Amino acid sequence: TCYEAMNSNGEFSALKVDVDKTDFGYMVGEVEAVLDDVSEDKSKVEAAKENIRKLVDLISISENNQGDGPSSMTAFGKLEYYMINNHRDNYDAYVKAGAMMN
Repeated sequence: TCYEAMNSNGEFSALKVDVDKTDFGYMVGEVEAVLDDVSEDKSKVEAAKENIRKLVDLISISENNQGDGPSSMTAFGKLEYYMINNHRDNYDAYVKAGAMMN
C-alpha cells in the first residue's frame, strides 16, 4: 500500500510511504522520494535524504510515544527478518560471507 506523506505545511508532500505486509506477519515501511534529473544538482538528493530522515524520525517518535528526540533505527527488510526468525544459521552464514549486512 502506498501513501502520500503530508503534514499541515506540506513539508513532506514530495515523499511516498510504501507499507508491505508479508504472509508471515511482518510489516515494513519504505519512505522514498522521486526526483527529477539531479545530475547537475546533488543538493536535491541531500535535501530529499534529510526530508526522509525527518519523516522517519517523526513517525518513529509518534509510534513510540516519545518526545525526547529522533529515534530512527535501522529496520530489517522482509528477507532479513524472515531469515533471522526462521533460518538464523543461514542468515549468520550469509552475513559472515558478506552476502548480507548485519
